[in-house]
Amino acid sequence: MRIYFYHTQDIQKMYAESAAGRFPSHFLYGAVQLEQMGHEIVWHKHHRIDYTGRFTRLKQIFNTTREILSCRKDYDVLYATSWRGLEFIVLLRALHLFRHPVALWHHQPVTRSSNALREALSRFYYKGIDRMFFFSQALLQQSVEAGKCNPSKMSVIHWGADMSFYDRIRQDTLPATCSFISTGKEMRDIETLLEAFRQSGESLQMYLNLAQGDKDYGKITAKYANSGNIFIDYPSPLSVGELAVKVAQASCSVICCRKTNYTVGLTTLVEALALGKPIICSRNMSMPVDIEKEGIGIYVDYYDVEGWKRAISFIASHPADAAAMGRRSLDLARNHFNALQCAREVESFLHLLLISPLL
Repeated sequence: MRIYFYHTQDIQKMYAESAAGRFPSHFLYGAVQLEQMGHEIVWHKHHRIDYTGRFTRLKQIFNTTREILSCRKDYDVLYATSWRGLEFIVLLRALHLFRHPVALWHHQPVTRSSNALREALSRFYYKGIDRMFFFSQALLQQSVEAGKCNPSKMSVIHWGADMSFYDRIRQDTLPATCSFISTGKEMRDIETLLEAFRQSGESLQMYLNLAQGDKDYGKITAKYANSGNIFIDYPSPLSVGELAVKVAQASCSVICCRKTNYTVGLTTLVEALALGKPIICSRNMSMPVDIEKEGIGIYVDYYDVEGWKRAISFIASHPADAAAMGRRSLDLARNHFNALQCAREVESFLHLLLISPLL
């Protein structure tokens, strides 16, 4: 199978770093594993866009369309990590002017628009997508309920970690210390997490950006800078691998998020699974893993300081239970949530599209 692989990020850099063992390949959504399985991958050429200038979105769409159409005889199916940049290609597919099936990841649930014209246009647009991949059944179900897409085009994929990358880190890292770690940045509820640890007195290591979206994390964390049990760093020089080592050295991964309708914290979660860590996580029901049902962690309601304190206390005071959670996390990663499993599932759906496209 010849697969055109599209990503909004720098594919060439990620691929090279992955080949050198410095970057986990799951951020390429199974494409590396698909290549290793014998499929021919046409790697989209990344273009650096000036995001401070005007017409950024149009530049991205133009460059993407040009790249994809210029080599359209070299592949059989288009596989993408996002629809961003693919808007014109998907429109051409809906109009039956692009002959290759289009399969892509939909990171948030499909929703209805209150604007009748926009709703009609989006319904037509979605006809240009032959297969949509979702991270969880909850996201797929919400999308079905929107009633604007064909449910037969929707599938849940087990997106998970590059196990060979994290196996090396686990094997080379000293036994975990009794500390908690937070490494996420998107939609994080920093205030609740820091207040819970300030009151609990347990050790927390936090790595995040100075700012993310509309949140000034530097300002939020400033008042906790002198707390003896809380270490905060803004790791712009640290690589993904270096941060993974920090997680491997901690005893528990904590994921405290603001309320959302999508899988905020999933990247942090799959890394914790691959490193065999117990997890404390905000009760985001869009996640593909029920951490309490699987016995790998503890849920806490959104913005619940007292709930976080109870969860922190349990992990700190029950090391045997926490260790058992960690072992089950690793088993879950090895058996289900890993990059090879993701590639196998994607492969099966791409193959079906070539046999019988749904358009």
